[in-house]
Amino acid sequence: MIVGVYVTQKDEIKEHLSSNISRVRELFKEHGNFLRVIISLHIGDESDADDFFQELFLLFILRPLPENISSVKGLLNKIVADRARDFYRKKSCYKRRIGRYAELIENKDIDSCPETMVIEKEEAEKMFGLIRRNLPPKEAQAVTLKFKHGYDNKEISGKMEINSRSVSRYISVGLNKIKTLWA
Repeated sequence: MIVGVYVTQKDEIKEHLSSNISRVRELFKEHGNFLRVIISLHIGDESDADDFFQELFLLFILRPLPENISSVKGLLNKIVADRARDFYRKKSCYKRRIGRYAELIENKDIDSCPETMVIEKEEAEKMFGLIRRNLPPKEAQAVTLKFKHGYDNKEISGKMEINSRSVSRYISVGLNKIKTLWA
């Protein structure tokens, strides 16, 4: 009977989680202060440290520590250090994503209509055509990759197979030549 199997599995899961919760309570009772200290060392911000502490509690419920560990504090320190790195990586990715979104919203022209967008695109294409015709090939390529395709200097240096200082020089010299052409 499928219903009986489901109920049995559900009861087993509840029992397993209940057992894990009591093990984690004991772990936090014994090593809670140590965990708070190392979390505050790795995280710094008090509110982030509290969130991190709670997430760690839930992590240990889902994936409890093995029972025969020689150095519990050493393992806890390693887990906190690894999770703190992941925490900051996620946090910085989130900030970058929000920053890019804010720039997108800020730069979006609400009054732009499709005709204006087409005209702007055509003008940009004409400008890059003039750049290709009036600048040496390396300078034109660097300027086009930077301002048309939005690459940073490191990405451009990889595409052009030159060092990033050369990319900066090509862009700087190219922009100066363009300014004198249109001045």
